[in-house]
Amino acid sequence: PLGEAGVAAMLKSKHLKNLTELNLTACELGDAGLKALAGAKNLPALRKLVLTGNEFTGEGVTALVASPVFARLTHLDLSHNPITHVGARALAAGECALELLDVRRCGI
Repeated sequence: PLGEAGVAAMLKSKHLKNLTELNLTACELGDAGLKALAGAKNLPALRKLVLTGNEFTGEGVTALVASPVFARLTHLDLSHNPITHVGARALAAGECALELLDVRRCGI
């Protein structure tokens, strides 16, 4: 699995500026990896983000919602992560352009 260190290394690439879709299904990101993704400055074109089964919680989702990455997304798949009511509340309060949100099996 990619994990936190792998996603941090990937996000240092200067070749991501045109990336519109990113699928990180089952990469064991956890909250730290999701926070690293939320802090990415080189994903201005990202619109679709699939994060199924990455073991992050509402803490990671809260960081993502507060980031510029979230504000530009139109498709977000958080299914199979224990985001609970904490993550659900963050999503509800966030400002975004989401057209599709998948929160199946998220403990909410």
